[in-house]
Amino acid sequence: MEKAIFITGASRGFGKFWTEAFLKRGDKVAATSRNIEAYKDLAEQYPETFLPISLDITNREAVFGAVDKAKNHFGSLDVVINNAGYGVFGAVEEVGEKVTKDVFEANVFGTLWVTQAALPIFRAQKI
Repeated sequence: MEKAIFITGASRGFGKFWTEAFLKRGDKVAATSRNIEAYKDLAEQYPETFLPISLDITNREAVFGAVDKAKNHFGSLDVVINNAGYGVFGAVEEVGEKVTKDVFEANVFGTLWVTQAALPIFRAQKI
């Protein structure tokens, strides 16, 4: 049974791996990234089942819009993979406040907002 899957941070690494695997399996995938040029090959290969969405995960309004776009495009949303985020390496005393806030925005608030946007859809679908 095919699923409609929403994946953040899907232009490389695990996100891209999962996107490709789900598409090959026959699922529908909405893949988000700040740079959707990375999806050109997948968009050509899977025009009916692949939806690339440009998204800055630190923009709450954009996150809600992206989740809605995926649900409206596919008619449902079955799975969300909160993959976007990044880490900072260094000694605690060397990591600046701005970098720390940026990581927190992406890794905590971005994940929170995707979840908040998806849960009402899941509840309405009784998932």
